[in-house]
Order: sequence, then structure tokens, then C-alpha cells
Amino acid sequence: MTICDEKVANKAISLVLVHGAFHTAAYYDRLVERLETQGWECYSVNLRGHGPKQPHWLSMNLFSLTSYVSDVEAIIRRATATHGSPPVVMGHSMGGKVAMMAAHRVSVAGIVLLASMPPGFCIIPNIRLGLRHPLLTFKTVVTMRLKTLISTPNALQEMMFTPTTPTSIVEHSLAGLQDESIRAISEASIIPTTPPTCPALVIGGRDDRYVPGSMTRRTAARMGASLMFVGTGHGLLSEERWEDAAEAIEAWLGKLDG
Repeated sequence: MTICDEKVANKAISLVLVHGAFHTAAYYDRLVERLETQGWECYSVNLRGHGPKQPHWLSMNLFSLTSYVSDVEAIIRRATATHGSPPVVMGHSMGGKVAMMAAHRVSVAGIVLLASMPPGFCIIPNIRLGLRHPLLTFKTVVTMRLKTLISTPNALQEMMFTPTTPTSIVEHSLAGLQDESIRAISEASIIPTTPPTCPALVIGGRDDRYVPGSMTRRTAARMGASLMFVGTGHGLLSEERWEDAAEAIEAWLGKLDG
């Protein structure tokens, strides 16, 4: 576990940012740069096994969802101690599930979910992805290397991006992906959690082909959260229109901080 951004800021609330499966803290780079110019202090987390010193892909499969939650819990406690008040925790995709679970262990000022896995089960999206790419699914099962499932531009675009996303963006994202724990992603799909009761913002992509809009709406309804859809796929902050999500986050944070 590493922290990639931590700067002095002037806002009353800090932010802990949790990436999703296959990603690193770099997923948030553009958002962090934007928020820091407005005075927000950001703690961008590399979950264990992610980042510049990734272990062998077989070792990745030993990491559990609970270990990821413990990583985020530790950073939330650090941000609270440093800043003098609980932070807002933000999570993308699997990182949203991790953020929700961490919010049950330690106090947070609020939670932002980006194209998040729901608090309940998330099995059907994984089955659909596997059925659409049977050869990649077979290779994934044989090798026990989860990254194989999205190892081609076509497979990644179908999971993370809109059909019209430029190939250059898809290929840039593909080059930055890392291996992921089969154990952790499986547990995130089948272990339910109770949504936290803190203030919440849920943002979904209108063209998300992994976490459908109906699932995102149910998540927001269960949490009593503010809900917004932007013109992206599952990748949200990796997309051309990532600033639509950034503007929604800024507006919501401004109300919470005010």
C-alpha cells in the first residue's frame, strides 16, 4: 500500500481516493490535480500489490478483499489524524465496494461512488463479460491470471469504455493496467455489505456496459444518495468526458464543505 498524493490544503475536509480492479492510484491523477488547485487535500491510495512494485501475478491472487479494506481504513485514520477531521472516501468500481466496507470500520465525512459495484451482489456483470469473450475466459481460468480477461483492446473497450471512445484512449488505458487478485474481485462480487449512512454521491456512466444504470440507481436509492449520470462508460475518469464527473464531484464537495 502506498499514498501518491498528500499536499497542504485549505479545505475543511480531505479526500481518500480508492482505485478499482486492475488500476492504480494513477487513475485519479487528473482529478487530483484539479481538486488540489482548489485547495482539497487528496490521499490517492495504491492498494496492496498495486503500483510501481507489483508482485508476481500469482502472488496477487493471495490478496483478499478484507486486506484492501484494511489498507483504506489505515489511510482514512491517517487522514483524520493529520487533518483533524474525517475525510470523504471515494471509490471507483471495485474500489467503491472497498470504500463502503471501510466506511463501516472508521468514521468518514461522506462517500463518493464512481461506477461502483453495488453493496450487494455483482455476479451477473462478471458472467456477462465472461460469456462475451469465451476464449479470454478460458485462458483466464487456465492461467489463473485475471488480467487476461481484459487483455485485448476490444475486451477492455467493452468493459470500460463507450463504443465510440477513441482507440488511442483505450490503448493508453490498457498499457497502464496491472494484474488483479482473483480472490479479491470474487469476494467483492459475492460478499454483501450494508451501505454507510453518511452523505453520499453516486455517479454512473450512461454507457456503462459493466455496471448497468439500473444497478447504479438501486445503489443510490439504498444509500439515499445524490445520483448523477455522465456521458461515459464504466471508466468514467479515464474517458474523454471525465470532466463531467469532476464537475459533479466538485459541486457536491462544495456543498459538503460549506
